[in-house]
Amino acid sequence: MFLKKLSLNFDCMVGCNWYLVNPNEIGESEIKKNDGEKRNYLSKKLSGYDQNIINEFLLLKKPKNRVLKSFIKKTHLKKYIKFYNDHIDYKHRRRWFENSLYKMNQCKYVFLDPDNGLLPENSKLSEKRKMKYIFPNELKQIYNKNKNVIFCQFQSFNIHHRDMLKIKKKL
Repeated sequence: MFLKKLSLNFDCMVGCNWYLVNPNEIGESEIKKNDGEKRNYLSKKLSGYDQNIINEFLLLKKPKNRVLKSFIKKTHLKKYIKFYNDHIDYKHRRRWFENSLYKMNQCKYVFLDPDNGLLPENSKLSEKRKMKYIFPNELKQIYNKNKNVIFCQFQSFNIHHRDMLKIKKKL
């Protein structure tokens, strides 16, 4: 709803880069997390909001309807949002990222949706696990193209969170 509202308010397409990761590429522990199966946002409390979005999202309750490419092809949101939904290949991340920049070239506003937010400085995560993060240099590249960037950062206020704040200030 936020991205549609942003598009309407600024009369422009908004880019949405899902940092799509195939959990099989990371390993068994990632598969067990069952990410993407949390759908409590699809409650009856939403009835006062945009009915088009609610109806489209309610269809996603059924596993057979959870094919992202089909959703993007059918959704009314494509009038407001330019989606980039290619899976990240950790071996070719740079190419994946460059393709996303190309796809969102005409968008003044770009929303990034990684699973884990901004990669902490000096991270010791494997390249496979890093797929679930935005790299600081990626943010910088987007800023350098005069884009307004919005991204998710679901994290408790801990040492890593303080690191994130430092990185954001540097950018």
